[in-house]
Amino acid sequence: MFATPLTITIDGTGHSLTRINQDGYSSEYFTRLAGGGEVRFKIRNVSQKAKGSTPGNSRHSAELKMTRLEGDTLRTYQAYFVFTVPEGGDNVHAAKTLVGTLAFGTLANATAMSNWDN
Repeated sequence: MFATPLTITIDGTGHSLTRINQDGYSSEYFTRLAGGGEVRFKIRNVSQKAKGSTPGNSRHSAELKMTRLEGDTLRTYQAYFVFTVPEGGDNVHAAKTLVGTLAFGTLANATAMSNWDN
């Protein structure tokens, strides 16, 4: 289980999120923003059973939602990632694959993607 509070840094500002919900497979963390809005972070873990010739796997995801007051409008921004470990697979290889993918997530690359670059 991850520590609480959990610190998420957005644009150089650390946000201290408190765990507000937890069961055996997921946790949710939350904080309010000064000036209106909130930050929510969810971690989920799921086992997916084999179906026909498709082997089972474990699926792990994290989702970050930041809702901000921009003028008179509340806007929600969202980012998430998912990685899977095939049944009988190595957790370390799955983690290294995720870390390689996240390394692509620079501000320049994310901005380019939001401008429809591919």
